[in-house]
Amino acid sequence: MSAPARLISLDIFRGLAIAGMILANNPGSYEDVYPYLDHASWHGWTPVDLVFPFFLFIMGAVLPWSLPRGQARWRGPGGVWGRVTRRSLILLGLGLFYNGFPYFDLASIRIPGVLQRIALIYLLAAYLHLRLSDRGLLVLIAAILLAYWGMMTLLPVPGLGHPSMAKETNLVAWLDNQIMRGHLWEYDTPWDPEGLLSTLPALCLALAGRLAGGVLRARPGRCLGTLAAWGGGLLALGLLWDAWYPINKGLCTSSFVVFASGGAVLGLAGCHWLAGRPGLVAAAKPLVVLGGNSLAVYLVSEFLEKMLYLVRIPQRAGQPVILHAYLYGHFFASWLAPLRASLAWALFFLSLQIGLAWWLHARRIFLKI
Repeated sequence: MSAPARLISLDIFRGLAIAGMILANNPGSYEDVYPYLDHASWHGWTPVDLVFPFFLFIMGAVLPWSLPRGQARWRGPGGVWGRVTRRSLILLGLGLFYNGFPYFDLASIRIPGVLQRIALIYLLAAYLHLRLSDRGLLVLIAAILLAYWGMMTLLPVPGLGHPSMAKETNLVAWLDNQIMRGHLWEYDTPWDPEGLLSTLPALCLALAGRLAGGVLRARPGRCLGTLAAWGGGLLALGLLWDAWYPINKGLCTSSFVVFASGGAVLGLAGCHWLAGRPGLVAAAKPLVVLGGNSLAVYLVSEFLEKMLYLVRIPQRAGQPVILHAYLYGHFFASWLAPLRASLAWALFFLSLQIGLAWWLHARRIFLKI
């Protein structure tokens, strides 16, 4: 399989992840979220709990192409490290800008976030990819996941006196509150899904992707069996570990990382198989265009969603109506059952982003940083 075809497989997989993220983040009503598009309340998992981990995995999987080892220039503004640092800082700035938009209240702005976690993990994963061998990466992944397991299950939470994995009283929440109190996502519960300590096991998702991407690049025609075996094994190991150490996306537990990595490896294998079949690739074109402009699509979808809740429609009688409520109520909730209306809105929102991605793709416009 040619290099472009291998990259198409990554675009398809990235497109799947972005599509899942848009569907999960944009229900018509948060009171009537379609069951398969809702996150697990705490322990356990649902399909959408795997979306962001898959995106981190894909970010690692592209490293063998975007940052091949043995670069001639490592330092300096034009060197590898300069480019990696610049990309990370731009992602970090975009994440903070989104969290603050439109009021930019520095006293309460949320500091963590999706783009912030991507920025930090990209910086670390790129450095480790260029500095460590594949065996070194495997050892590091195992060390991080085992150490995190020990910290979460053996270390007493300060002020509590014993280990805890409850939402309000766990080591991740405690550390975040020591450093960023008042700047977290959940104001009623002192916790953030993109916390500092849980970024360490999340890094392992990108490193697992880096290892899988290395296999894909080195043996494109003979990797399906290897990827399928590794994916199935990791899925089984994650489910087995869940008996002692619950699968939990919010805490990014080690069992969750292993389980999500297994699902991601299988997803990559499936997309690689699909990329070798031109007829199926044509049918998957919406995913290809989404994946090829994932950053632009993600940013537009997030800012558009926020604007729909900020803009208000004046009414002749009564208070102004939020634009989202107006559109959803008139065009979806007025004739569909609540769950179907919520799903229809999510699909409509996704179709808008596919249209945007297709328009950009047709004009060969790609947002890169």
